[in-house]
Amino acid sequence: MPLHLSSGGDFTPYVRFMASTSTWEMNADGERKSFTFTKAIADLANINEGWGLMAEGEAPQWQWDSADNDWLKKPGEGEWRRGISVMFYAPKMFGDEEPTREFSTTGTGACMGIEALYAEYEASVGNNLGKVPVVEFQGAEGVKVGKGRTAVPKLKIVSWVDRPDAMDGDAEEVAPPPPAAPVAPASTAAPGDDSDGF
Repeated sequence: MPLHLSSGGDFTPYVRFMASTSTWEMNADGERKSFTFTKAIADLANINEGWGLMAEGEAPQWQWDSADNDWLKKPGEGEWRRGISVMFYAPKMFGDEEPTREFSTTGTGACMGIEALYAEYEASVGNNLGKVPVVEFQGAEGVKVGKGRTAVPKLKIVSWVDRPDAMDGDAEEVAPPPPAAPVAPASTAAPGDDSDGF
């Protein structure tokens, strides 16, 4: 699986969930700007999970779990934390120039949100083979974590669509998990229906 990491001093186009305000940011023209997250295709078949080291103003460092090093041990010294990376595709929301953006985080609330989303994905992907999920942001929920609190983004699969060709530039196809017991298929957008808004 590719690591979607920046090379040199350039940052990969990204989005961030700001738990303190339950809002979203993305990079644009060398700056961070707020935006309203509505719907996006989530490349959950190619999600990465592992250890991340993030420092303000520096490119994140990641060491991903894999079939060869499943549940990799914490790498070395520093503030390494468990985290994820998933690609979102939404030309209407992100713009045509950078329609695919990386959501990588070690934030507790954000990781909890993606964990719940991935569980929903695993439960329904078997009935939607060859499709990718359209995910809607449905607000955030405050939760108690240890002695503090955080916000968990509520991300919900609202439909399944054909994988856009534009997402295949860097992503490696990964076979989905084997089909689960039969369940009712998720809704799909009707031809010509632009309700998904990405």
